Amino acid sequence: MRKAYKLSSCIILSDFMPEYLPKWLLRRLKKLWENFKAEEFSFEDAQSALKDDSRVVAIVLSNLDKYGWINIKSDPSDSRKKLYSLKHVDVIEKMKIIEISDNHAKI
Repeated sequence: MRKAYKLSSCIILSDFMPEYLPKWLLRRLKKLWENFKAEEFSFEDAQSALKDDSRVVAIVLSNLDKYGWINIKSDPSDSRKKLYSLKHVDVIEKMKIIEISDNHAKI
């Protein structure tokens, strides 16, 4: 069964989602995917991509971890820092973004 997730002016359709994500988190997941795809990124990279306060980025990364959407490992060059990468990149790539305005949709 196909599920639809509405993002302010978009609907994201997916055949499989590991966990339901709140809209605010789904928007940020999309931004991270647009910037990094399967590449590793740091907290600072995520903050730059999301253009959010460090507290918000910490909450985003924590929630994405909780919902099973990111991998986290220690940075080999500095054990105090973490490196992140997106899980389910294949699922994110299969998502179709459909722009909607009023009652009309565009693929």
